[in-house]
Formats: sequence, structure tokens, C-alpha cells
Amino acid sequence: MFKDILKEIKNILSLKEAIGFGITSLHGWLAIIILFLFLNVWVVFFSHYLYQGIDKGTFFEVKEKTEEIFKFDEINKSDLLKVILDFEKRAETFENLKNEKVIIDQVL
Repeated sequence: MFKDILKEIKNILSLKEAIGFGITSLHGWLAIIILFLFLNVWVVFFSHYLYQGIDKGTFFEVKEKTEEIFKFDEINKSDLLKVILDFEKRAETFENLKNEKVIIDQVL
């Protein structure tokens, strides 16, 4: 009788038998899936928050450059002519290579 009472107390105090289920691999997979879904939802909300902040300019302040990158009155005419001649030489070399017949040695 005393042993039966001790068994009953152990059964009541034991979580597995008191609730009616034990810890199985199903619970592990369920925890992983819930964590995965929670992290995905958090990333979506954080990405949206970051996008809105950047769009409004609260995170990164971007200043537009008002000065021109190239000033055409400062271009040196002699350097420009050198560049044009170089491109013309390259185009002529390309045309010569395109029209040249290649002889393949068939001995090899």
C-alpha cells in the first residue's frame, strides 16, 4: 500500500505522465519550425522598417552633388586629339585583323 502511494506520487510529479505525453522528436521539429517562422517574420518586418527609413532619409543622409563632373571648357584640345587618333589607330588595326586571312598549318 505504501509503495502504491509512492508510485502514484511519482506519477503525479512526473511531467511526462501527468500531462500525457513525453518529449519526442516531434516537439523538437515543432520548436525549430516555430523559430524559423518567427525569424522569417522578424526579418520581413525589419527589412520593411529599414527600407522605409532609408527611403525617408532618417538612416542615411544623401547629399546630391551639384557640381559638374566634367567641365568642357577645361578639356585640353591636344590631349583630346591624341585620344581620337589612338581610337582611330585601334579601329584600323581591328579592321586589318578582321580582313586578314589566317593560314592554318595542317601538319600538326
